[in-house]
Amino acid sequence: MARQCYVDNLRTPPQPSKEDNISTNIELDPRPLIGQGTKPIEKLKYIPLIDEEHCTQIGERMQGPHRERITPTYSHDNHLTLGDRSERHLPPSCTMHGGQIGSTWKEKDGRQQAKGHRTRNGQAKSRQIYPRGQLHDLHNEKWQICVDYSNLNKACPKDYFPYRA
Repeated sequence: MARQCYVDNLRTPPQPSKEDNISTNIELDPRPLIGQGTKPIEKLKYIPLIDEEHCTQIGERMQGPHRERITPTYSHDNHLTLGDRSERHLPPSCTMHGGQIGSTWKEKDGRQQAKGHRTRNGQAKSRQIYPRGQLHDLHNEKWQICVDYSNLNKACPKDYFPYRA
């Protein structure tokens, strides 16, 4: 009896064929087809803004204070969204694209701006150090830094193990 149980456990169930594992369902893409698109969940009602050509749609179930509040907002702000630029009552300077650059403006290279920034910082730093006597002007228009090593604690103020003076 034990031998029969052992032999039964050694047997493996038959492997399903590869043809059974292949799915025949062709509709694997859950996205709608190109022509279908999304559809509203309720019927829509047209609200004219200026005339019948310019209109918007809201759901028919929207009633009461929400509809009364949203309908005048559409008709009041239509001058910002409809018609020509002259009908909007906005100056053309406000409605121009931001990428339009005047002909009198000059483009600055980023390297030139960075170079000027470094020059200004270097000049300010040299004005701070020069009165202390650490910078000396040489005859060949170069600078030389002289560090006083007589007191190493002043030369390296952030040293965690200061030297005895």
